[in-house]
Amino acid sequence: MSNKDPAKVATSLAYEIVEKVDASTLPGPDSGANQNNKSRSTLIAKNIVVNGRRTSVRMEAEVWKAIDEISLRERIDRNHMFTTVANRLKPHQSLTSAMRVFVICYYRDSSTESGHVRAGHGPRTRG
Repeated sequence: MSNKDPAKVATSLAYEIVEKVDASTLPGPDSGANQNNKSRSTLIAKNIVVNGRRTSVRMEAEVWKAIDEISLRERIDRNHMFTTVANRLKPHQSLTSAMRVFVICYYRDSSTESGHVRAGHGPRTRG
């Protein structure tokens, strides 16, 4: 068993993750909507096909990277992934929002003990 303080370990891990985020994708100080039209969107628009129909989705670069990583890892086409999520939308839920939630849930589930094993990494070791 480790003598490391769990709060310090979690904080350290959070700092590592933040350092990996591409700072150019984060909103800057002038990213507010009412600042004399000086704001620039950090969202990237991409065309996708959902159920055979082309549509455009705008999300942050880090979310697009995560979607591409999931698509590669799961060996599914990005359009198929979007279609699968779109077919499960709740009334009045946007596809963009649903995809962000999907990405969070995917990575959250893979960080659990059972998700870690399902991914082929074996059981996590404590300590």
